[in-house]
Amino acid sequence: INKTNTELKVLDYVIPNENDLVSNIETNLLLQSALNLIPGQRLRFAERDNKFVQVYDGDEYNHEIEVRIDAFNQSYLKCLKTNAFAYFKNNGTLFQFINFEGSKESFLYQLYLSLYKVEQCFYKELTITDNIAINNVFKWNKRFIQDLVSPFYIYLKADFKLKYLSIDNDFSPTEITVESNYQLKSSSKILQMTKYKIVFDNRGIKFIEKNYSNHKEH
Repeated sequence: INKTNTELKVLDYVIPNENDLVSNIETNLLLQSALNLIPGQRLRFAERDNKFVQVYDGDEYNHEIEVRIDAFNQSYLKCLKTNAFAYFKNNGTLFQFINFEGSKESFLYQLYLSLYKVEQCFYKELTITDNIAINNVFKWNKRFIQDLVSPFYIYLKADFKLKYLSIDNDFSPTEITVESNYQLKSSSKILQMTKYKIVFDNRGIKFIEKNYSNHKEH
């Protein structure tokens, strides 16, 4: 973790500058437990307006996700409603999605975009950034032109950002709130931005709220 006067950032494979304040990441047990997805586990979510709430014990739900592993021992999530799937990795410190295939109308796609990369720690205002593979977010006609010119110029980007907002108790937390967003860009122009609020509790992902999207063609 690198601390500046304005923000905290996780730096991967970077040599710190002189006088930088740097420390190792200290994991948070609540987030580790929430993101410890076990093969055979099923996650059920009820959809209420723009909020996806995880439900238990026979409550009605709209979306069901199952945790699976493939023949190569790679972990993935499968949407039982649409058959979409998303591969992920989790080393106990970092949770990150690797790839998505299937319907972009599925809840799993929202899960993929909102929790694309999560460090399993809590530092207030810590910011995580990454780039989502453009083949998972842009339509084929946009990608076709980018593929033609990619040896010379990369103009399509999908930027992901996650920020840690609040924890209810530093020593024995029962709830952690983060926010994330992704931006689809063509050169410097923002084509679309979608924001999420995610709350974790002792049972896992409490809810994901999709705050807004401007739904432009991409």
